[in-house]
Amino acid sequence: MLIVNNTKIPLVSIVLCTYNGALHLSAQLDSIIAQTYPNIEIIAIDDCSTDNTVDILHQYAERYKNFKIIQNNTNIGYVKNFEKGMVLCKGNFMALCDQDDVWEHNKIAAMMENIGDYNLVYCNSELVDANLNSLHKKMSDIKNLCTYNNALPFIIGNCVPGHAVLMTRALLNLAIPFPNYIIHDHWLAYVASLHGGVKYIDQVLVKHRNHVNSAIGALRIKSRNR
Repeated sequence: MLIVNNTKIPLVSIVLCTYNGALHLSAQLDSIIAQTYPNIEIIAIDDCSTDNTVDILHQYAERYKNFKIIQNNTNIGYVKNFEKGMVLCKGNFMALCDQDDVWEHNKIAAMMENIGDYNLVYCNSELVDANLNSLHKKMSDIKNLCTYNNALPFIIGNCVPGHAVLMTRALLNLAIPFPNYIIHDHWLAYVASLHGGVKYIDQVLVKHRNHVNSAIGALRIKSRNR
């Protein structure tokens, strides 16, 4: 807990999962380091990258004391990788982070201001291409983003993208272990909907890349669902 001007500022843990993400990783790391929220730790979990992803992570870890790197001995996949990273967090609040997005500098601050008594809050995102050029769409243009106080929407699908999520440790304790057959963000939103609801804030706080190497791309998911 950080105390500034007699105000307690909770620690927020940012969980970054990487796998062969060197091409876009530095831009995302720069946007995390530049967050206006004053009390964060960064947990980077690399899932056996074969490019220079780990070298880039070490460059940042050498410069920033709040940056920690864990390297997996075997590839466990992004769902279990996120679970592992979240379990290792020290903060009572956690933000999930994709390796190729770019965050607005006030992302964590805005979400902490809005989480209130909810276990999970999420924001809107701008969809961009590999070079961060706007695709002139927001996540809200292709998904029904709103505050949910029941679990029914999450039985038939997921509208809460992981890259836009801030959540509590209490939610993690309710959700682990993650099932092997459900994507982590879908599972977390479902569990949160059963325990106090899921809050949406209509602010665009992420530039979310959609490109051929994305593990999960919003536009690709929409196309597949069609």
